[in-house]
Amino acid sequence: MKKIAILGIRRSGNSPIRNWIADQFDNPKIFLNSTPDKLFQEYNEDVVISLEEMPVEIFNEGEYTKVLILRDPPNLFATRTKHYDLLSSKKRYIAPQVSSLWVNHARKFIDHNDIIPVNHQFFLRDLEYRKKISKKLGGNFSDKTLDFVDDNGQGSSFDGLKYNGNARSMPVFDRWKNYQDLDCFRNLFTEEIKELSLKIFGENEKWKILYS
Repeated sequence: MKKIAILGIRRSGNSPIRNWIADQFDNPKIFLNSTPDKLFQEYNEDVVISLEEMPVEIFNEGEYTKVLILRDPPNLFATRTKHYDLLSSKKRYIAPQVSSLWVNHARKFIDHNDIIPVNHQFFLRDLEYRKKISKKLGGNFSDKTLDFVDDNGQGSSFDGLKYNGNARSMPVFDRWKNYQDLDCFRNLFTEEIKELSLKIFGENEKWKILYS
């Protein structure tokens, strides 16, 4: 039996990665934002739990496979900003608290002895990277869910369900360009975020406008 808990900041590609992970196994039960230990004890079968907006300390206890998704901050922060624009009749932008939560996740991502780290960029771009993750999970590799857009959370913040069936064509690596000139967006990028981002995602010429 596989017992897997996936942690990611909201709008980090959690739904497609969660569905992909579940597809590596035969019809597991899937739960959102539920207490891992309790549910893992209740079900005598494969269980996948997706957790959002929680610090990595939730992983401190429990004998189960722990997966941490991390998306690059420029596109994560832009997608969250767009998502909250859609939910509100008034223009509003994401709070700086997301910066500290991203740092919390990024530090754990680097020191990942007890988790399986999933780099959102590498996951979408690299077939061999996905095969390695599937092997670490102990699953049977499958990519058949990757082009579907989950309607949970209204689908994509920018495109809704428009790309359902062709999800890998979405310009998910250019979302940051929509907000690059806003001070409230640029101010989210603390020096620590810049440093951690460079360690995890590498140099990116496009982001220099935000990281300068």
